[in-house]
Amino acid sequence: MLERIVIYPAYFARHMSHLLAGTIAYCNTHGVPLHYDLPSEEIITAQQKGAVTIVKCEYRDAEPIHICFDMADWPDIASMGALDFCDVYVKRSYSQPLLHALPSHYQAKIIPYGFYFACSQASLIGEFRAALANWRAGFVRSWGSPMGSALTELFRWVARAVIKRSSAFIPLSRLESISGGELMVFYHTRVWDPSGHKSSASKTLEELNETRISLVRKLKQELPDHFLGGITPSDYARRVCPELITPFGSDVNSYLELMAKAKIVITEEGLHGSTGSRLGEYFAAGRCVVSEALVYDVPRAPVNKQDWHEYHTVDECVEICKSLLNDANKVEQTIANARRYYSDWASPERTIGWVLEQAAELCHRLRLSTATASGRD
Repeated sequence: MLERIVIYPAYFARHMSHLLAGTIAYCNTHGVPLHYDLPSEEIITAQQKGAVTIVKCEYRDAEPIHICFDMADWPDIASMGALDFCDVYVKRSYSQPLLHALPSHYQAKIIPYGFYFACSQASLIGEFRAALANWRAGFVRSWGSPMGSALTELFRWVARAVIKRSSAFIPLSRLESISGGELMVFYHTRVWDPSGHKSSASKTLEELNETRISLVRKLKQELPDHFLGGITPSDYARRVCPELITPFGSDVNSYLELMAKAKIVITEEGLHGSTGSRLGEYFAAGRCVVSEALVYDVPRAPVNKQDWHEYHTVDECVEICKSLLNDANKVEQTIANARRYYSDWASPERTIGWVLEQAAELCHRLRLSTATASGRD
C-alpha cells in the first residue's frame, strides 16, 4: 500500500509543473500524503540536469521506489546518474528504437511519460508548497556559495513562483472548462531563430520553421474566413515572415480566448521531435485536434480519426481541416472522444496514476527476477 510520496524539487520548474499538478491531484483523490524534501547529495548528483526530477514512493510492506522523471525535449537520457540511482526512469521523449543502444538492464527500467503541458497546481496551497519547496532547494544548493549567490537564488525562485507561474502556467480548471466555439480552425505557432536554437532527431530547425510557415500561409490562403492564428511576433519572425504574424494577441489569455473560439485546432512536432505542450492543452480543452504524427511513444496513443486527426504533410493537414469544416457531426464526435481520451489517459492525474502503477509492477518484476537469479546462484 502506498503510504507517502516525496518530491525532491529540481530547478527547472516549468518542466516540473505537469508532474506536480498530477501528483497533487492524485494524492488528493487517493488520500496519499505528499511531502517535499531537500535532496541528499546523492540525489543532487543524480538529478544534474534541470529537466530531471526525482520522486520517492514509500510503501507499507515493500521497499521504497525512486522514480526519475526526465522531462527533456530530446530523446537522449538526460541524466545517466539518475538512471543508475533510480528504480524506474520515466522519459517524456521516449523512443524504444533509440533505447536499444543502452544495456538491457537500463532499458528494462525505462517507461514513457505521456503528454506534458505547463499548468498550475490543483490548489492554491499546493501551488504555494511547490513554489516554496523549489526555492528552498535552490537556496540550499547555493549555501556553500558567497552570500550574493544565495540572495540571487532567493530572488530567482521568488520571481519564478510569483511571476512565471501566474503568467505562463495555465490553470487546469480554466483549460478543462473550455467548451463551445465555432467551426473555425485555430493555429498559433512560432518560428525559431537558428542562431540561438537547434533541433535534431526528426527535423532540423530550418525544416520545423518551414513546415510552420508553409502551414500558416496555406491556411490563410485556402481558409481565409475560417482561420484564426498565425506566427507569434519575434525579431526573427519579423525578418522571415512579417506578413504571417498573428493580428491577435500572443499572451496566454489571448491564446486561450482564441482557442475557445475555434473547435478545430492544429499542432505540430516540437524541437528535437518532441510532443509539444499544446497537444496536451488541446485535449484538456476538449478541442477537435489535427496533429502532426507523433515522433515519440506515449502509454496509449490517441486513435487516428477517432480521438484526433493525424497528418504528415502541410497539404494533408489543410485537406483534413477542409473536410472537418464540412462535417460538423464529425467535429462534435471527435471533441467528445478527445474529452474521454483526456480523462482516461492524458490528464495530469491520470498520467501520474499510470506511472505509479507501472512503476510498482515493474519494480516487483525486476526485484523478483533478481531474487530468483540470486537463488539459482
